[in-house]
Amino acid sequence: MCESSVVLYDKGKMETLMEDVIRILVKGGTIEIIGLFGDRKSIRGRISDIDMNNHKIVIKGE
Repeated sequence: MCESSVVLYDKGKMETLMEDVIRILVKGGTIEIIGLFGDRKSIRGRISDIDMNNHKIVIKGE
């Protein structure tokens, strides 16, 4: 399967927000991530890196 992990990079630290992410919605400055089992999380920031090889998406916090 092709799930990814979403991590937040903020103030020099990386924090895993969610694993097994299957969908990302961008609404202005807000990013909503949706997990494999329907769990949802919203975060303010911007996507700074999408690494498809390692299934990792980095969001830079505001």
